[in-house]
Amino acid sequence: MDSEQTIKIDKGCIILAVANIVIFLFMYVTKTAGDTEFMATHGAVYIPYMIERGVWYPIFTAMFLHFDIEHLVNNMVMLVAVGRYVEKDMGTVRFILACWGRMNREKIWISL
Repeated sequence: MDSEQTIKIDKGCIILAVANIVIFLFMYVTKTAGDTEFMATHGAVYIPYMIERGVWYPIFTAMFLHFDIEHLVNNMVMLVAVGRYVEKDMGTVRFILACWGRMNREKIWISL
């Protein structure tokens, strides 16, 4: 009997983690990661800005924005540690939609 255990990480966790890391690296290279004003005007959920400007895209983009490497690492560790079990039960599409919904609820609540 093989004593090695393999950890299976489903597609949704991998897709979300890779997307978050790539976007953070781009923002880091362009020196926009951590810039609060830039984040608020380029995809973070900030309700007053969204209402004033009539924009809706932050509800799709905010889950991919991280202010610093610690923020990114903490979120990705939790995504993989917990998400792999949740995705296994929910399926990939429902898992990704649930992550998006949770992020929106959290960001909108914080912005109010």
